[in-house]
Amino acid sequence: MWVVIVVTSLALFFAFSNGFHDAANVVSTIIMTRAISPRRALLMAAVCEFIAPFFWGAAVARTIGKDIIHITALTPNTLTISVAFLIAALLGAIIWNLITWFLGFPSSSSHALIGGMVGAVLVAYGPDKILWGGLFYAVASLVISPLLGLIFGLLFLKMIFRIFQNATPKVNYFFNRMQIPSSIALALSHGSNDVQKSIGLIVMSFVILGFTTAFMLPSG
Repeated sequence: MWVVIVVTSLALFFAFSNGFHDAANVVSTIIMTRAISPRRALLMAAVCEFIAPFFWGAAVARTIGKDIIHITALTPNTLTISVAFLIAALLGAIIWNLITWFLGFPSSSSHALIGGMVGAVLVAYGPDKILWGGLFYAVASLVISPLLGLIFGLLFLKMIFRIFQNATPKVNYFFNRMQIPSSIALALSHGSNDVQKSIGLIVMSFVILGFTTAFMLPSG
């Protein structure tokens, strides 16, 4: 039972440290432009991040829990090494989150966790226990997602400039208000992605301890 407490506590603290980075991204713009007060912005982000997995499922949790490493390697028969793997992966990601937060350096908590998992598996079990297809998929997203954001952001900005090129300064109020629903959408998308990483590891610990024989999460 102590293993569940330790792993769950570390997973929750990892989720908390994840908020040092990504939750700030959700509310920084609307706070800077004074579209909404900091207190309301943080409350909005917290609510949206929490409810998002209930509406959009747990696909990210499944990816973290069963698509990066062979879950069959982590069994009650190898409890000590399996628990050491989970703790090492979480501590590696947490330390990286704290360092980059302290330095004010934006980083990916998702890929920090995946890196911690892969590094721990390489030491504990060797490369045969890594699902290289799932790992490539996760790493590719690190490169592709900012490029897509750059392209679509540029296209939307050009479109907005063209549509409102003759608008009066009063349109600034409209854009100021529209930041709120866009931030809500960002918080929901973040909640349906990054928040689930900790869920995946917690369920993985249940498999290790034999509380369940397979990695199972609700589909939606």
